Amino acid sequence: IMAFNKIRNHFGMNRTSQIGALEALKDQSYLGDTLANVSAARQTIAEIASANGLSSLPSAANFVAIDCGQDGAFAKAVLDGLIKRGVFVRMPFVAPQNRCIRVSCGTPADLDALAAALPEALAEARTIKAFCIARSVPDPALSKHKTAFGSVRAVPFGDA
Repeated sequence: IMAFNKIRNHFGMNRTSQIGALEALKDQSYLGDTLANVSAARQTIAEIASANGLSSLPSAANFVAIDCGQDGAFAKAVLDGLIKRGVFVRMPFVAPQNRCIRVSCGTPADLDALAAALPEALAEARTIKAFCIARSVPDPALSKHKTAFGSVRAVPFGDA
């Protein structure tokens, strides 16, 4: 199965899906509404990133890549924090782009959940990183990258 996954079309559509997609494209009103919703969601995701001191990469797709501003281990810790809070995001990139997380465009409620969870996930990732650096304790999510963190002020638990 792993060998097949290397060559399969991960975004392939069966014939029924193709027929449905072609019919949806004929409905110009629906298509226009969908394009407007996706565009608004991309803008909202960029604003959420900016409000948290992060930057987003330009996008014309149904997702936005948010640069977590550090290395891949930190981005993975942010991703894990978001997933723990019920917000599903992806991290499909390889170094050096693995410092980003991939956020799909969603409903306003989905983006409200992201806006609420991202500051907590960032704080948690920063605490984990600071704890590991201050105590030279390898964290499973961060240990293989701990020498790539650069200078970080260690913050004891309970201090902000």
